[in-house]
Amino acid sequence: MKRKRILKIVIITFLLVLIGTVCSFFIYTNNYYRVNENDVYRYSSDKVMVETDDSNNIWFRPKNSSNLKNEAFCFYPGGLVESDAYCPIMYKLALDGYIGCIANMPFKLAFFNANGADAIVNDESNLTNDTKYSDLNWYIGGHSLGGVFAARYYQKHSNTINGLVLMASYSDKDLSDTSGRVLSIYGSCDGVLKFDNYNKYKANLTNLTEYVIDGGNHSYFGDYGLQKGDNIGTITPLEQWNIVTRKIEEFMSI
Repeated sequence: MKRKRILKIVIITFLLVLIGTVCSFFIYTNNYYRVNENDVYRYSSDKVMVETDDSNNIWFRPKNSSNLKNEAFCFYPGGLVESDAYCPIMYKLALDGYIGCIANMPFKLAFFNANGADAIVNDESNLTNDTKYSDLNWYIGGHSLGGVFAARYYQKHSNTINGLVLMASYSDKDLSDTSGRVLSIYGSCDGVLKFDNYNKYKANLTNLTEYVIDGGNHSYFGDYGLQKGDNIGTITPLEQWNIVTRKIEEFMSI
């Protein structure tokens, strides 16, 4: 009887801990940063098509095929940030002729869809029958935590991915065996990026181009307000989006 009572206590304790952990996880993942409701970049226009596929990936395509570039960009959102918050930069890339896609991350964490780029880069049904689309050169990038997982994907798929863009992020994996290039961008006012890790892991990056946005911060890579712990930028979000868009385009067009 004593052994059964102990076993019962152990099982109840385990279930209580499990329930508490699950509840804490859902509370944590539901406390995320939401897109600015007035963000116009979430919608199609006469120049850019914005569509969400069956996997909730958000696609951005230029409507003018004569302006279509050969480069395309897959983006991993930052941790606990709504995917739609990153529409401004992706929309602007499409406006200039680049196809792009924001990978959907369950629970707003790239950890749960680390290989999300697979369905984006390899599924031409999400594109069109235009022959130009079959010749796309894909790049991958991400913001903050999303950048860490984008770098991990790039390390394993550098034979099909042409380069990596880190936005206020770093690679915790050694990329010395990759042949592509890396662009690292962060703001001079960033209050969230762990610079100890950034500097520690910089040695992992090969063929690196680094750019510091004067007056930029961590939050203005998206449109979700000011992230906890961040500093207010001395430039506007729009100015930072324009700078980041230009730097990504310069990087992909080399």
